[in-house]
Amino acid sequence: MEYKVTFEDNRPVSAMLLNSISSEKLIDLTRRGNKRLMNWLVVVGDDEKDAIHMADSIVKEYWLKYLNKIFA
Repeated sequence: MEYKVTFEDNRPVSAMLLNSISSEKLIDLTRRGNKRLMNWLVVVGDDEKDAIHMADSIVKEYWLKYLNKIFA
């Protein structure tokens, strides 16, 4: 099942089951000042708890370096 996991301060806080997804919009990133923020990420999970865990793992494994990079 696909879940939209929302983030606060680059940490997953909640997950919402999706009925359908668009491959064009699987992730939403923004900038606030010099900081990059993950707003939400679509992941596959067995339930909400699993989706949050999966999103946390993805961010730590693949996105944390990018999110922590400071703009010059």
